[in-house]
Amino acid sequence: MKNVDFWFILARFYSALYGFVKDYFGLHLRGLGFILRKIKTDRILDVNGRKLYFSHILSEAYSRSLNGRWNEPETHTFVRFILEHVKIVFVEVGANIGEILVDISANPFCEKSVAFEPNPFAVSVIEQNLELNAIKNSHVVAKALGHENTTQRMYFGSHSPSASLFSIESRNQDGENITVSTLDAEFKCSDYHGRNVVLLIDVEGYELNVVIGGADFIKNCRPLIIFEYHHETRKVFSLDQLQDVLGPDYEIFRLRQDAFLDSDVENSWNCVAIPRDSEFDSVLRARICKQ
Repeated sequence: MKNVDFWFILARFYSALYGFVKDYFGLHLRGLGFILRKIKTDRILDVNGRKLYFSHILSEAYSRSLNGRWNEPETHTFVRFILEHVKIVFVEVGANIGEILVDISANPFCEKSVAFEPNPFAVSVIEQNLELNAIKNSHVVAKALGHENTTQRMYFGSHSPSASLFSIESRNQDGENITVSTLDAEFKCSDYHGRNVVLLIDVEGYELNVVIGGADFIKNCRPLIIFEYHHETRKVFSLDQLQDVLGPDYEIFRLRQDAFLDSDVENSWNCVAIPRDSEFDSVLRARICKQ
């Protein structure tokens, strides 16, 4: 057996164990990244009926999808529930390798989708994933989004597309010059008036900046917003700060592991901001649990 096959098989086994321990005990096993970095060949993965291009250069982005499961299954389940009730336009900021983008875009009730991703390697993988799944209603924009239009230097680790404009590595290492835009600069509100927009933001602590840079878009289009908020991003911004930008028109909930919502926002991984008196509000009321 070739060495590369050994590491791939071992990674799949450990990925399954990693997912089990995380789901049932809330713990993160160490060592999966080390094993993933040992894989030296690319291949095609089958994940929940979708195809994903596995790039060994970005191997750490496949911690659970390597074993046929989505990395954040609750997000997929939550958005698919919405798609059972309304047609949406899906906007993903920080698309990584595009696993959520592919899953949602392939749904017949997703009218169109747009992804923003600054990592050139990840952009290439997203484009291959869209082609593998014959998705024609989606495109990826090779930019980061924030609170202003500018150019910044950003460092990307050799095995993972995840990076933040806040990270120390982005400031202190060579990195690459990337274009930073804003939601307001990228979207004309008139094009989305009356449409149900789902906005997913996963930018490793830069979520508040993205919302600030999309103030007009958010005010006029009133998207449902799913955003990362956990022990690391709490060091950068608070929900009070985000709520101040969104205003009283939005109500924030925790997205639970079972894809339901509750108010325990300080023990979250992802949160959901729902525009009041919207179609999203009507659809999701039955999904909000009392603590």
